[in-house]
Amino acid sequence: MIRKIKLDKIPPYIGCAQVIEPKKVNFIFGLNGSGKTTISRFLRCHNNPEYHDCMLEWSGNPLSCSVYNRDFVQDNFSESSIPGIFTLGEENIETQRRIDALNGEISALQERKKSLKETIDGSDSALGLKQKLTSLENSYNDKFWSVKQRLDHDDSPLKLAISGVRGNKETFKTTLLAQNTKNQAELQPKDELETLCSQLFGTVVERVDSIPTVSFERLLAQESSDILQKVIVGKEDVDIAGLIKKLGNDTWFRQGVSYIEHSEGKCPFCQRELEASFSEKVAEYFDETYLREIQAITDLQNSYNRESNTVISQVSALLVNPTEFLGKPDLEAALQQLRAIIETNSARIKAKKESPNIVIHLETVNEVASAIGDIISKANCAIATHNTRIANIRNERAALTNKVWRYILNELASDIEAYLSEKNGLNTSLVAADGEMGCIERSITEKTAERRQYEQQLTSVVPTANGINELLRNYGFTGFSLKVDDSQHNYQFIRESGEPAFESLSEGERNFVTFLYFMYSLKGNIDASGHNDDKVVVVDDPVSSLDNDVLFLVSSLLRDLFAGIYAGSAAIKQIFILSHNLYFFKEVSYDKGLKKSMTGYWMIRKSSNVSEIIAYITNPISSTYEMLWDEIRNASIAPENHNTAVLANTMRRILEHYFKLLGGMDLNTFHLQFPDGERQVFKSLISWSNSGSHSAFDDFSATPNMFDVEKHLMVFKELFSKAGHTAHYNMMMRINTEEETNG
Repeated sequence: MIRKIKLDKIPPYIGCAQVIEPKKVNFIFGLNGSGKTTISRFLRCHNNPEYHDCMLEWSGNPLSCSVYNRDFVQDNFSESSIPGIFTLGEENIETQRRIDALNGEISALQERKKSLKETIDGSDSALGLKQKLTSLENSYNDKFWSVKQRLDHDDSPLKLAISGVRGNKETFKTTLLAQNTKNQAELQPKDELETLCSQLFGTVVERVDSIPTVSFERLLAQESSDILQKVIVGKEDVDIAGLIKKLGNDTWFRQGVSYIEHSEGKCPFCQRELEASFSEKVAEYFDETYLREIQAITDLQNSYNRESNTVISQVSALLVNPTEFLGKPDLEAALQQLRAIIETNSARIKAKKESPNIVIHLETVNEVASAIGDIISKANCAIATHNTRIANIRNERAALTNKVWRYILNELASDIEAYLSEKNGLNTSLVAADGEMGCIERSITEKTAERRQYEQQLTSVVPTANGINELLRNYGFTGFSLKVDDSQHNYQFIRESGEPAFESLSEGERNFVTFLYFMYSLKGNIDASGHNDDKVVVVDDPVSSLDNDVLFLVSSLLRDLFAGIYAGSAAIKQIFILSHNLYFFKEVSYDKGLKKSMTGYWMIRKSSNVSEIIAYITNPISSTYEMLWDEIRNASIAPENHNTAVLANTMRRILEHYFKLLGGMDLNTFHLQFPDGERQVFKSLISWSNSGSHSAFDDFSATPNMFDVEKHLMVFKELFSKAGHTAHYNMMMRINTEEETNG
């Protein structure tokens, strides 16, 4: 059945959406033009584009809506013949029993189908398998996404490898699950992966030149020079050789001799006169061999200083804007050690030069040279690997991306396992439910086809024609009847003479037979199966142009449907009755037999061309209103017998109830509708009505002498005429308009 109706942005429901939450039996009262037919048309064709802002919400499976309104009359009674209604007969008991059995089987299958649908799609009280799957997906979307958020929060370079799926949870999860089925990459530590990601996915990826090697070959060769271990002295067979040897310092002696040239023949040390042959003896002592060896020391010193400076410069240059692949701290330490060794060796060579007769040994740089070579070699290996990656960067990045996903898969291993297990369980249940649903639907189709074959043996359009004709006769419509045509599928309207009657039917006749046709259509079908499917029934103003006797029959026929609707045993699962006729509304909504908890009441009020739908717990149209009109009818027949104070109060209550409550009209401004001659009379009636209800006029012995009863009865009638509600006045006053016109 229908759970909720929302009407919005369709005349006259403009500006504010109107919502109806109906029950099984629903009564809706509203004046003509208030919007009743809008409701019935929406329920009949709710999928039409013009209703795209409206909504129809069902409890359970959607049902068909059988709607009686002016459109139904036009659609079915615009031609001389109408489709026949097939209903089931009872001639073949065995066939009927088989149909009943099939109905029970189909009903049980439909109940199981409904239960399965709730299992699959859910209900108000429980989630279905599809909803559980959606909930599962959403839950694990968030869990899986948390790894991506953690990488973002830590600003990890790993995020660079998965940049293509970091913008959407669903895309991330889809890629993650795909990787879970195919990723065979080796698991590596996070820090290693981050280093590689920085290199391969950095903002600039360029080829890096290799680091030049530093040669220590010459420096190492100078360390082992023979001159350093040689004792260098002068010629020993010169007679001054003994003195120099005794002094034990050739260097000091040789340096002193250099001053002889400037000492004017005196000893630069003791200032005694030197022998004429002294210089010759000195020259003989420091012969060519001695001088050559001294020069060798000087050359070694110069060469060592030059080579050591070159090596230090080369190593130092590597530390200026070093590449990321170079082990800078290790190289700095090695350079410091190299400087210390060279400084020591330079001092020792200097000492040798000053004292050629001493033997010295240099510290070797072999170990530090090897360390520096290893540092450079390691860096160049890394550079070579990097350059290889650059040359094949697409493949390298793809391989690294796989390794990053392997890391992520490892982080989410338990969550992925739980997700796949839960999803597999739900999918298994869903496949089973869908499979059973398919079997049930096929069974329903097969059994429905079988039932149709049996029904075609029993169905006929004749019982409907007979039933309608009997009701027509019983209520005085004897001038025409329905006849089944030669095709046995349609009805024709004929007179007693056999002549066609369709064109000459009065409005009242046409409306009554149309309603009877609709009521019988609820019991059968226009196809030969005669099967009666579950439905919602909508009846919109069924009593226009009908007299009170027929009006009572219409209300009685409708009320006969209520018991089956309340019990849920009938094909009709819900009914909406809409009317502007107060008398009919009172009859059809009479509370005897109604179940309060399953019955809803609504009133439509229209103001400034906009309608509002108001819900009521109890029937807003009471029988008191009819009693008020009894007073007016009696007063119009015998005004002299009526107390004017009581009549004044009665008029006021009718006007307030009908025009204010139902019509949304302001009577205080309505006097403008009257010409000048009648305007004052109308205003006096309103004044009298208000006076009569708020003064001592409740004392029936008190009689206002301001105006007589007859004049105000006339203005009271004219008020309804000016407001366009003469039909309501005539109905409540029991005035037959045809008799009044003819009389």
